[in-house]
Amino acid sequence: MIACRALIGFGIPRIQDTRTAHGGKLTTEDTDAAREALGWPHPPFVVPKDILSAWRAAGARGAEARRAWEARLAVLPNDDRAEFERRMAGALPEAWRRRATGRAP
Repeated sequence: MIACRALIGFGIPRIQDTRTAHGGKLTTEDTDAAREALGWPHPPFVVPKDILSAWRAAGARGAEARRAWEARLAVLPNDDRAEFERRMAGALPEAWRRRATGRAP
């Protein structure tokens, strides 16, 4: 089991730890207050160069492993690959209703 302690709406003073954080509307004032509370001086949609460089470096470190994984997946028999991809997509098997209820859809 993994237990995580979290503050819902963390960093947004108006809604932090309230049920509003579960889907309430955020205002421009909320995002401005969050930036201030979190010490984030950058405007919307701006990723500072040092953070962007670090993320790109992390991606580059994983590129070889990703290529190796894709090569292993590519050589699976078609049925096995299709089954894996179906499960990864969260799709149910075609005959799931018949198996579950004993009747066709």
